[in-house]
Amino acid sequence: MVDARAVTLEDIYITTIGEKFSYEKRLMVKELHKNGIASILTTPENLTVNTINKYLELKTRMSI
Repeated sequence: MVDARAVTLEDIYITTIGEKFSYEKRLMVKELHKNGIASILTTPENLTVNTINKYLELKTRMSI
C-alpha cells in the first residue's frame, strides 16, 4: 500500500493511512524494546525465518 503510486485522491488517502499504520507499528516495536520486551516486525511470509533468527540472537546473548 505504501509503495503504490498515488494517482487519485482516494489513492493518496489510502497511501497516507498506510504510511501512518506503518509508522505506528514501528513506534510500538520501539516502545516494546525500550521496556525490555523482544518483538519482531516482519511480514507474514518471513515470520518463521525471522522468529528463528531472533531466537538464535537472543540465545547467543544468553537472554534466554
